[in-house]
Amino acid sequence: MEEHVDEGEKPKESLVREVKEESGLEVVGQDLLYEEKLDWNWCSKGIDTHYWHLCECEVEGEVNMNERETKSIGWYTFQELQEFYDKEKLEEVWGYWFEKLGVVG
Repeated sequence: MEEHVDEGEKPKESLVREVKEESGLEVVGQDLLYEEKLDWNWCSKGIDTHYWHLCECEVEGEVNMNERETKSIGWYTFQELQEFYDKEKLEEVWGYWFEKLGVVG
């Protein structure tokens, strides 16, 4: 899930807020996997560089997708992610992260 940190907000606070807004899930634990600046990653808000904090999270609750905030949401197997990757159905940045994590490639 891509998030934007609000002014004055810490990355952890942003993570908890964005996960709740976009999925309805409550973050109850998190581990930082990567921090990285991607100066090729643009978004619809006109920002062309993002500083990513990629986390593995433990969540509670039921998925409740916010259609204004999220394109799609679901739980996927590694095989399904590889199929999305092979068919180029992932946004470029997600292909990048899944490659880095060794999930696809």
